[in-house]
Amino acid sequence: YLSRAGGVVFKHMIIAGKSLDFLFSSLTTLSVLGISPQTLFEELLRLQIQRKLWEDMKTTVLEMKKRDCVIKLHYIYPPLADFANEKDIEGFSIWLSLLLEDLKLEADSVVVEFALRVVDGDSKALLKHLNEKGVQFTEGTIKALVNILCSQKQYDVLADLLPNFDKELIPVKHILVKLSRPQRGQYEVDIDSLLKIYTFLSPICDPNDLFSSIHNAVSGIVHLSQPLDAVTLITNLFEKGIVPKRSGTYNYILLSLNKEDNTDEFFKFVRLMKQHGIPFDDHHHRQILKMSAKCGASLPAQTAFNVLKKNGDKVDSSTFSNLIVALCKAKKSHAAVRYYDEAEEIPNLHLSATAYSHLIQALIHSGNIAKATALKSKMKQDGLTPGYHIYNVFIEGYSKRGDVEKAKAEFDDMKSANITPSDYTYHKLMEGYAFHGDVTSVRELINDIKGHGMVVSKEMISALVDAYLNHDDLDGAIGVLEEEPSIRPILSVYIRLINRCEEQDRNDLTQQVLRSLESTEISPNTVHHIHIFALLRSGKFDEAMNIVRDENVHVNLDHVITFGKNCALVGNTDCVRSAMRLLREIGLKAYTLHNSLLKAHARNNDIESMLSIRKELEACGEQPQQSFHTLLDRLLKQHSQEPPYIAAGTETGSTVQLNI
Repeated sequence: YLSRAGGVVFKHMIIAGKSLDFLFSSLTTLSVLGISPQTLFEELLRLQIQRKLWEDMKTTVLEMKKRDCVIKLHYIYPPLADFANEKDIEGFSIWLSLLLEDLKLEADSVVVEFALRVVDGDSKALLKHLNEKGVQFTEGTIKALVNILCSQKQYDVLADLLPNFDKELIPVKHILVKLSRPQRGQYEVDIDSLLKIYTFLSPICDPNDLFSSIHNAVSGIVHLSQPLDAVTLITNLFEKGIVPKRSGTYNYILLSLNKEDNTDEFFKFVRLMKQHGIPFDDHHHRQILKMSAKCGASLPAQTAFNVLKKNGDKVDSSTFSNLIVALCKAKKSHAAVRYYDEAEEIPNLHLSATAYSHLIQALIHSGNIAKATALKSKMKQDGLTPGYHIYNVFIEGYSKRGDVEKAKAEFDDMKSANITPSDYTYHKLMEGYAFHGDVTSVRELINDIKGHGMVVSKEMISALVDAYLNHDDLDGAIGVLEEEPSIRPILSVYIRLINRCEEQDRNDLTQQVLRSLESTEISPNTVHHIHIFALLRSGKFDEAMNIVRDENVHVNLDHVITFGKNCALVGNTDCVRSAMRLLREIGLKAYTLHNSLLKAHARNNDIESMLSIRKELEACGEQPQQSFHTLLDRLLKQHSQEPPYIAAGTETGSTVQLNI
């Protein structure tokens, strides 16, 4: 009863506006009667907060501190909030100092938010002002500030603020945990700020905590589909002397780069790991194998495979499959077959459909269709169904060999397996029929395509033209151009058409083909070059020169030289000489084609002409260069001829034996 009565009396004293000294004296009196002052003080604080009597409230909380009363943090929120809303940094600083230094309380995130509100979120300005006022941040205050900055994604601000705090008060482990949050995709990672923070914390934190944070941050970064940012972070950490030790950190990056098919950055990062002594585990080697399979890097693939075997790791289907794909893409079919044979000796090991597909393709391209056919059967035994790509490879391989019956059989099997042939499939089968000049079959396939609502492509029209040419029906080939005016053949077909027209002296048809070619996107100058080279192939040099002398024609020397070299590859010495003569006619030397002429004669086993070329060239005022003599000596040895050879520039009578 006395306690309740005392409380009522004290409340009426507060309402009556008695002075604080009178109230504090009354509290002393009441406490003698056994009444706890805690409740009475709280009643006083409520009235002061209601009336915004901040100075009186400051005196009250200090009195409470003096009397060992409990001062709860939320009592201090109202004055701080009021000063924050008024942007009164002076008043706020006084109360913050009271909170931290006099009352020895820790500021929580609410207090820090009020503090940032005072300076419109400018943490640096806040810290500067508080330092000037002598207000020092405690560990709890720093921790609250870290929470707010991280939630607001202000990592750059955090990075700049950390050096201003006492290192012993910085909640290092808490910050490292906060930096690990990207793995949940809560914010966009600022790589520069992460680097600054990790660099600053590195000397004062537990290395295991640091590496764990980096590991989780990298995980988060790559999960946000930003593997290059993770690479940048690790690269810069290396430069700062910070080398993360967790292998999973690197595996995250390798895995992410692999998923994005970023071959260049993947192998660049692998080299970076090696430079900094990062030990490679089996996961790393498997990622290297997988990427090597994508880009056809046979050496890294074989190295990773051998390391996995040496480490006693189970070399499984995926390992063999990736290695075989890498070797096939690198055009090392013999090595791929060798590893396939090794895989066959391992029980219950079955290659992937992709590995079979690439191995079959490599074998067909190398001409070993028999082995490819056996692999196709083995693939079916393993429960794998040959897909669209494998059928196409067989159709293309048989068509190139001219074995159109087998190509057609593969085509029929493809449809029986409910695999729809594409325009590419039709095109490759047409090439097989075109090889034999079977115009009827090519046209039947084109009609079949139209019947299925597919578009006839320029490659298909090209195959039809080739079929007519191989059937020795030039008029029929030209007729295709008029028949399908909206679909033009590919450039190489135009070249064959013009060459055939010139060979048969069908100038009328030549002009018709040239007009059709001009209607394409081919430049007029390229059209002129095609005609010039066709005339040269037909031995019509004067007619070719008439085009060259046309002021509207600009002769491309690279085209002329390429033409001469290509002719040399098939032993067409007349065309090589025509190209050389054309160069001389326009005032240039033909040095670039000297060796090509020599190779053309060597291809024809014409030793006598090879030996007479030097005099022929000298008669044209062109002294053969050293590479010519070296090549001649090598070619003579290949043909078992080793006569003494007089090299240009030597004294008369001396002999020189040239070797490479």
